[in-house]
Amino acid sequence: MFLKFTIDLELSESINSAFLSLDRDLNEFLRVAETQVSSEEFTDLRRSVGDVLGILYQDVMLNIYEQHKEIKPEGMP
Repeated sequence: MFLKFTIDLELSESINSAFLSLDRDLNEFLRVAETQVSSEEFTDLRRSVGDVLGILYQDVMLNIYEQHKEIKPEGMP
């Protein structure tokens, strides 16, 4: 279950943009980090990044996408 809050479309679009940008940035970070850390360290980093993105998605983005279906990116569960 996700958090329940109500925000307007303009703020929802801004949050969506920030979330997608964060997702891209963290995935780029992981691509670079993979070349510089041990496989064990990379596994931990990847798990932590996944946890952060997962919590944001479940607790914030699902609520936003439910309110404003038109901004939900295609292919997003």
